[in-house]
Amino acid sequence: MSDVLVLVPAHGGDPVAVSRAAWNATVDFLAEHQAFHESLLEAWRRAPGVTVSDLQATRMAGVADHEADDPWTAAEDRDGLTRLASFCRDSGGFLVAGPEAMPAPPAPVEPEPEPSLWADRPLPPEPEEPPAWQQRAKRILGPFAVVLIFAVKWIAKLKILLVALPKIAFLKIALVGLLNLGIYALFWGWPIAALVIALLLVHELGHAIAFKAFGLGVARIGFVPFIGAYAMSKEQPDNVWVNAVCALAGPFIGGLGCAVLWWYGHAVDTEMVRAAATLGFFLNLFNMVPIVPFDGGVVVAAFHPYAWFAGLACMAGLAIVFPNVLILLFLGISAWQAYALLKRYRSGDPETLRFYRDITAWQRAFIVVAYFLVAVLLAAGYYESAPPRPQ
Repeated sequence: MSDVLVLVPAHGGDPVAVSRAAWNATVDFLAEHQAFHESLLEAWRRAPGVTVSDLQATRMAGVADHEADDPWTAAEDRDGLTRLASFCRDSGGFLVAGPEAMPAPPAPVEPEPEPSLWADRPLPPEPEEPPAWQQRAKRILGPFAVVLIFAVKWIAKLKILLVALPKIAFLKIALVGLLNLGIYALFWGWPIAALVIALLLVHELGHAIAFKAFGLGVARIGFVPFIGAYAMSKEQPDNVWVNAVCALAGPFIGGLGCAVLWWYGHAVDTEMVRAAATLGFFLNLFNMVPIVPFDGGVVVAAFHPYAWFAGLACMAGLAIVFPNVLILLFLGISAWQAYALLKRYRSGDPETLRFYRDITAWQRAFIVVAYFLVAVLLAAGYYESAPPRPQ
């Protein structure tokens, strides 16, 4: 008894070879589902030489489809049932025959060789031996060729490094930003720290908008470790008017961002959001201190560089009332920068004098009004958003 059976479709399709074990498993499957009478199933088990009618094949396909749609059926069984249903449905009935019913495969047809294009052409001549002087040159210049190849590889690596430098700079900025986020989180927690970082970026975005408006371009927006953030222009402002407007845009836009955040925190009644808005108002207001390197110091230079003395007095008084290492650090940095800039101004350098004096009366008046207006609005925002103090 052969171990291979051939299913020959009545519609003249291609015969399908199956093992006797697979055929017996199919008959057992039909018996398990009581799809046919036991006498018919016993007859099919005696294959080869048995026939499955068109009606029986259709019934067999329906049972296989039903079982394949069952979600509990294993994936490998589902594939076999799907193939069985497809064959039975298309066969129109079939004969279960022996292996002799499988047609022999056609003999392979060997392609005729194509005529070669080079059949009638002479072979290329053998390469001539290079002259002795060329062989000596190769031996002498060989080490230099190795050095040249090594240098080219290093130049290629250097080029890749130069291309990657902007990405490295961005990574450095991101790492410093994460450092500041971690430091702020130690004091205020992660949610408030993240919102404060966002408000600092809004503040610097105000500077960037002003840089763009005056055609200075934006070189970079980054973070200062442990302190805050900064924005740099590609070109330096030509005069104190442009410098003051660009500096004032930061606290102005930053204050608007804090106001929006405070309104949202008030609307959803979230104390965490309101606390972040309060901190944002305070940081923007503190940045209006009239001394370099704060934005306020850049702005009041449009009044007159001597206005920095008022800023130094304010910072010194703040250090006395609230003795703090950070305030003393700011006082030292401010005093050093103010001294250096005032020294250049008093030296009579023509370019420095032009920078501070190239401003009209209405521009100076606008800066004075805008500075005090922004400072008052930031102070009002801070006191409005701050939690009530205990009596």
